[in-house]
Amino acid sequence: MDDYKVTTKSISHYGKSVFQKYEKDRMSLVDVCKIIRSEEYKEVTLHLRSIENEDDARQFKMKNFEHVRMSGVFYFNSDDGLKHHSGYICIDLDHLDEDIREVSAKLILDPFFYTLILFTSPSGNGLKWVIPIDISQGGHRACFEAIAYYLKETYGLVADPACINVSRTCFLPYDPECYACKEILEQIV
Repeated sequence: MDDYKVTTKSISHYGKSVFQKYEKDRMSLVDVCKIIRSEEYKEVTLHLRSIENEDDARQFKMKNFEHVRMSGVFYFNSDDGLKHHSGYICIDLDHLDEDIREVSAKLILDPFFYTLILFTSPSGNGLKWVIPIDISQGGHRACFEAIAYYLKETYGLVADPACINVSRTCFLPYDPECYACKEILEQIV
């Protein structure tokens, strides 16, 4: 883990509209974990989870949740806008049939991937798994494909294919039980 500086403000942070073209500021994984664990997004997260219609819920999320691009800093919000890669990838695991706590434990204890942060998705029925990657070994897309294959073969989990995009948006929900690695925990005061 020494190669990764979790306190470095190495990811782009955007406001409450997914259509915002330019970053609001930059954040570190420590900042992200602090916000997710705080009550800042509690009300909006609970409201989203109360919306029964899937399209209405998606529209609400796109207009009311702040978000980050975990894989780097961007000039603008597309893969072509990447300024520099953070060395992280956020894998979305949606519509989990298994118990979320059981899946979380498997991922945290995985012998091949080091979990930086892991939290429940805004919808409440999925997980966001942030791990370090080495893009010098084939790039972001190749890393995603390898991780997705591993998750399917090892745990029967299907990673959201949209995570192949380096500019993939990650909405910031409320999750007071957000897992953080020891390097992040040491920085949370």
